[in-house]
Amino acid sequence: MGEPHRIGIVGLGVISKQYLETLASHPGVRIVAVADLDAARAESVAREIDGCRALSVDRLMADPFVETILNLTIPAAHAGIALAALAGGKNVYGEKPFAVMFSDAERIMAAAGSAWAGGAPDTVLGTGVQTARRVVDEGGIGRPVAATATWTSSGHERWHPHPDFYYRQGGGPLLDMGPYYLTSLVHLLGPVVRVTGSSSRSRDTRIIASGPRAGERIPVEVDTHITGSLEHLGGAVSTVTFSFDGVATDAAPIEVHGETGSMSVPDPNTFDGDVRVHAQGGSGWTLVPPSAGYESAGRGIGVIDFARGHRRASGQLALHVLEIMTELMRSAREGRRIDLTTTAERPELVPLTSKREWCGASPSAGDVAERLTNKLDRSGRRRILRRSATARWRNDVSEILRLESVDVVRSGREILSGIDMTVNAGEHWALIGANGAGKSTLLSMCGAQEHPTRGSVFVLGEQLGRVEIRKLRESIGHVNPRHTVSAALSIRDVVLTGATGTNERMNRWEPTPELVARADELIDMLGLGGKESARWPTMSQGERGRALIARALLTDPPLLLLDEPSTGLDVAAREQFLETVDHLHTTHPGLATVLVTHHLEELPASTTHAMLIKEGRVLAAGLAPDVLTTALVTRAFAYPIDIELRDGRWSARARRAVPVA
Repeated sequence: MGEPHRIGIVGLGVISKQYLETLASHPGVRIVAVADLDAARAESVAREIDGCRALSVDRLMADPFVETILNLTIPAAHAGIALAALAGGKNVYGEKPFAVMFSDAERIMAAAGSAWAGGAPDTVLGTGVQTARRVVDEGGIGRPVAATATWTSSGHERWHPHPDFYYRQGGGPLLDMGPYYLTSLVHLLGPVVRVTGSSSRSRDTRIIASGPRAGERIPVEVDTHITGSLEHLGGAVSTVTFSFDGVATDAAPIEVHGETGSMSVPDPNTFDGDVRVHAQGGSGWTLVPPSAGYESAGRGIGVIDFARGHRRASGQLALHVLEIMTELMRSAREGRRIDLTTTAERPELVPLTSKREWCGASPSAGDVAERLTNKLDRSGRRRILRRSATARWRNDVSEILRLESVDVVRSGREILSGIDMTVNAGEHWALIGANGAGKSTLLSMCGAQEHPTRGSVFVLGEQLGRVEIRKLRESIGHVNPRHTVSAALSIRDVVLTGATGTNERMNRWEPTPELVARADELIDMLGLGGKESARWPTMSQGERGRALIARALLTDPPLLLLDEPSTGLDVAAREQFLETVDHLHTTHPGLATVLVTHHLEELPASTTHAMLIKEGRVLAAGLAPDVLTTALVTRAFAYPIDIELRDGRWSARARRAVPVA
């Protein structure tokens, strides 16, 4: 795993014990310093951790040995500590809420720059929420339409010896427990666009029931019962309730209802728990075995996830969740529906990862980055590395892609059924079929963009569902003619975005001279030499297509996917583009390609294999001349089509205008 990631902890209260249990002995991270307002407490904790020093907060912030600040202070201090950490050039990960005030959270994200700002809860990365997420993603309950989230308690003063901050500004049941439930809902259903809220306060004081202050009365400054509705971008509506005013409830923590089933999600304040599904027409609830997430995880797994090269517990997600909570309370005060100003991408699914794997006891499938062609350096850009002799898809290992008995079901409808396919190095496949046949879905599997409902998909030696997808995708080139570039980038800049996986040049990112030389080499190889400075808006569709191939090849991927690449090209541009693709057969002899098209005329002469798909099933697959025949293509399109192969190129013509069954 390389050198351990060095962490400094600020705040050593009750919650810190759970973080220390996860982090103190993990080989991928090292706690090098701790700080607390109680200096004796900091000294005590430091003595228990090898190589750890007890420092003042200011000294810890300035310590050059600390890479990431773990902010476990009370909510009122979250923003100040986070901003100080970022000002000192450090990453920061904070307990929830991200900040008390939404404006402070915005300042944190604005100050982050190239540093990472992340935040709790990371319980959502465990097997409970992640298995539920996989059920949703794979269509296990059909299209989600609604959800409920319920947390009810009689108040933390019954068990916490110092519960004051739960009832001050920045406290309350929503800011305390809402992050667990709302973050889970974003993982499951996507970002929220609009909220409506109501709230109440049952009493103005609370009595501490335990500890040295038992019997002491404390003031209540916040509403203690909040309910509301969330309108998700995808159309689903969630109803949420958070209360310090209830004794007990039998409601499931989270339920998600889809068009073909309902799902019960375990407590998102824990890392695991049972996921259950009740299918429409079924006889009862069915237990879903864990199929995603970090197994046996604990608080701090979000920091480990970051140290492993991921950013699932991101500040952007925490900012979005904080705005949801802030605007729910504002909606309750003002009595109106409120549109949100932020959004967040759903973090990538966590593949099922055993504790042995995430603890670093042995090489993990999730650590595929160590075996990939491309890696991320600490500034966030991909370093372009030649494939080593030890890589799992080295030149003497031919298999690039394998699908075994793959089914895909969405909203109860079978999209793909029983798909078997193997692509070896140097093979050039074409996926052909009518509209709606399932070609795009199959290409998504090849590109690790989608998981099968049933069956297995192996890409570059890694099985989907048991590998870190983001890292795997970095070794797959993708040419999509619908690629959007809003800025007037030069050809060179468009190609260089292949190193960052973005549509535009990243702020504060500068390519290395070696990377620029590699981009210019590809530009020249693809017939665009001398046009490096040409701007995207002035380029022809043919030039754009060749630029996108160069972009896809910048990281030297072993697999290249082409999604209807001739879309929008005139005849001349199409022929130039196909000549370019054929040229890759010479310049990149080990490259495997998979191309999707409706039109046989758009197949390069270098096409070696083909698959005909009809209604989600394989009609025929194998060597292209054996598959692309008049009889088989006629069956695939349910229309009489004459196929001709001449000089390595196919043509198709309708025989008559009467359709066949």
